[in-house]
Amino acid sequence: LTAMTEALGLNSNSHRGPVPSELGALTALTRDLSLHRNFLTGPVPSELGRLTGLASGLNLGTNLLSGPLPSELGALTALRADFLLATNRLAGLVPSQLGRLTGLTSGFALGANALCGAVPPEVAALEAGVAAGTWDLEAGNPLLGSPCPTAAPTWAPTADGTVRVACTLAIATADGAASSADVEALRGCVASAAGLPGGRVANFRVDVAAAGAAA
Repeated sequence: LTAMTEALGLNSNSHRGPVPSELGALTALTRDLSLHRNFLTGPVPSELGRLTGLASGLNLGTNLLSGPLPSELGALTALRADFLLATNRLAGLVPSQLGRLTGLTSGFALGANALCGAVPPEVAALEAGVAAGTWDLEAGNPLLGSPCPTAAPTWAPTADGTVRVACTLAIATADGAASSADVEALRGCVASAAGLPGGRVANFRVDVAAAGAAA
C-alpha cells in the first residue's frame, strides 16, 4: 500500500477503533485519504503530517475522534481542497501551524468539535482564500474564543452503540469555589454532548461531577 498514489476511501463502513498511524507511510498518496462517517475513536495520528504530497481530500469528519489537533498537519502544504475534520470530539487549541495551508482554496472544516481558545491569526487568514460556503470553524465549537476548560469532556462508545459522555470539572481554587469560566466550561461540555450527530448515535448519557459548582 505504501506505493499507492491515488485515493484511499473507507467511508461509511462502520469502522471502529483508532485511525492507524501506519497511514502516515502512504507518502506517495496525492488524492483523497477519506475515512469519514465511521465510528473511529482516539486521537488523530500526528504521522498523517507525513503525507506532504496530498493535494486534495484529508477527510476524517463525522467520527468520534478526540484529543488535540496535531500541529504536524500543518505540513500538508500541498493541499488545495478538503481539510475536513468536522463533527468529532477534538479538543484544545487550534494549532497555529495550520496557517501554513495557504494553498487551500476549498473545504476547511473543523466545526462541531470541542475546540477552544483564540483562533490563531495565521489560521483566520486562510478563510479569505477558501471558497464561500466551504469554511467551517466557529460553528459548533462553543468554547472557541474562550479560555480552554480545566478538563475536557471524554467520549466513550459502548458495546450497544450508544456513547457515554463524561463532563468533569476540576475545581482548583483555594476556596474550592468554581469561577464563572469553570461553570461555562462545564456547560459547554454538556452543550457539546447535546450536539452529537443525530441518526448515528442512538442515545447518550451525561455524567457531571463538579465539586462546588452548579451546572
